Order: sequence, then structure tokens, then C-alpha cells
Amino acid sequence: MNVDVILTAILILLGLGVMVLSVQRTRAILPLVLNSRYQRGWQILFVLIIFFALGYLASFVMVVSGVTGIMLTLTGVIFFSGALFVFVVVRIGYLTIGELLKTQKSLTLARDEAIEASRLKSELLARVSHELRTPLHAILGYAEILANGVHGSLTEKQLGAIGRIVANAGELTGQINNLLRQAQIAGGEVVIQKEPMVLTDLVGSLEPGLHSLANEKELAFCFTIDDDVPTVLLADIQRLKEVVTILAENAIKFTERGEVKVRIFQLNSTCFGIEVTDTGIGISDSALAEIFEPFHQADGSSTRRFGGTGLGLAIAKQITNLMGGIIYVDSQEGQGSCFTVLLPLQLHKDYLEANNTPAYHVVNGAS
Repeated sequence: MNVDVILTAILILLGLGVMVLSVQRTRAILPLVLNSRYQRGWQILFVLIIFFALGYLASFVMVVSGVTGIMLTLTGVIFFSGALFVFVVVRIGYLTIGELLKTQKSLTLARDEAIEASRLKSELLARVSHELRTPLHAILGYAEILANGVHGSLTEKQLGAIGRIVANAGELTGQINNLLRQAQIAGGEVVIQKEPMVLTDLVGSLEPGLHSLANEKELAFCFTIDDDVPTVLLADIQRLKEVVTILAENAIKFTERGEVKVRIFQLNSTCFGIEVTDTGIGISDSALAEIFEPFHQADGSSTRRFGGTGLGLAIAKQITNLMGGIIYVDSQEGQGSCFTVLLPLQLHKDYLEANNTPAYHVVNGAS
């Protein structure tokens, strides 16, 4: 038997062994990469393996047919080299895919654990907030009874002390309400319900309370609506009130002197906005990036002058997002801040008919 035939036979046997290993690895990997971005690549490799297997079959046919010489040996070498290359690729890919899938599984597990932890945290916040509100309401109720003189007249000093009880209990109630609201948003319990909203009614319901807060700090306050803004909009008035209240009360809290302005304006035919501007302490550049994160405050030190849980702006952003809008802030430390909320402009059909407004003003199918 010629040496070239023997060499070709050895190469065929070695190549077949390599092909068998490649097929085993590829068959083990294909179910793992099914419906993933790696599937097409491994399918191509599988086709290459079949191609080289056919090459070995061709070499075998050449041997049987009596073909000898350098051509036969070269054919065996080419297909063996190709088979070896495919095996190396399959081996490296097998190890790489294995690590990637292991990492993906770990990330998926970590994500699921984080989601469950967040759910449990929200549930705990909701339960704790609910349980705390009951005794707080009792404290407020009894304090108001005493202040009204139901159990006898009180001195000015006693009335002052009760006033402080009421004020602090009211502030604590507000913080607990924020915790409960945050838990409801995180748990997906907040649903946006749009209905016809008269903007003057929105201003009328919010302006007196905000004006009173500003007066307590001797701040100028104004709440305006631009002339070009439609009088009736489709919106979730309750959620919109929450956002405006959070931003305006924040502006008043962080302003020592000057003014606070709330303005409703129309940006274009599909968007209206709410702008809250103050002349307060402003926000540093380092704090701006995280100002809308839950439990974050621009001044987080234990000696900060301003109270709160750091949830207000986070809640405002989440509610704004649920309403299909965005919120952003421009601020200079020591000069003040301007918070802007942009929301889809959706007009009520009665306003459209009364004002002969073109249909392009209507967004998301409202009519």
C-alpha cells in the first residue's frame, strides 16, 4: 500500500474523530442558544461540519477508486486542517457560550431578586405608612379638640404648644403620605384617569393654600395661565395637582426671600407645560444628576436646615412619566431653580366644537 494512501487514511480517521467531537459539542450548544443572537452562528458552524464530513467521504471515494499521489494526500490534509479549525472554533465557542449563559443566568437571578426585594420594600412601606397614619390622625384630632376649647379655655402659651403639635403632626402625616404614595407607584397601583379639566378650577383649588404657605415666609407668589392655553384639557386632575403641589411647596420651602411663580403655558400644538420658578437656594451641579432619585436630597447632611424624606421630586417625576410627560430642572446654586413639566396636549371635544379647533390639536385618539 502506498505511503500517500496510508497517510490519507490516518488523516481521515483523525478527522472523523475531530468531526465527531465537534458534532457533539455543537449539538450540546444548539438547544442553549435557541432563539438567541448566537443561534445563526452555530447553525453555520454545523453546516461547515457537514461540509468537511462530505470532504472526508470524497477522500474515501478517491482511495477506493485507486487515486494516489500528492493530490490524494493534499485532499486529506486540507480537510483535516479544516476539521481541526472547526473543532477549535467550536471548543472556544462552547466555553465562551457556557460562560455567557452562566453570567446571563446569574444576572436574571439577581434581577428577579431585586424585583422581589423592591416589591417587599414597597409592601412594607405601604403597611407601615397605613399603620402610622391612624394614631397620627388621632393625635391631630385630639389636639384640635383641645385647641377649640371643648375641655375648657386654654392660655395663649397652651394654645401655642398645641399649635406646634398640630403643625409637626401634620408635617409627619405628609411625609408618611409620600412614603405610601411612593409604595403605590412602585407597586403599579397608580392608574392615570383622564377627564375634562378646567384650568381655572385647577388654579382655584391650589392657589389659596400655596399662597398661604408663601405668606408665612413673606414670599411673593403668583399662579398664572398664558392666554393661548386652552381652557379645557383632558387630564388626570388629581395627579396633576399632586405634581404642581410638590413642585410649588418645594420651591416655597427652599426659598428664604424673593418669589415663587407657577405658570401654565402651551409649548406647541401637541404639548403644554407647567413651570415652577423660585429665587431660592438653587441646586449644585453635582446634585442635579440625582435630584429626581427616591430618598435623595441636595443637602443630605445630618445638619441640613430643611426636613423631608427626599421623595417629593421622585414622586413628581414618576407621576409625570405615567401621564406621558417629562420633567426637568434648570438651576444655579444661590440664585434659584426652574422646574418644568411637559405633558401631551389633549383637548376635550366640547372645547374643540366651541372653538372650531383643528384636529391636529388632539393627541392619542382623544376627540
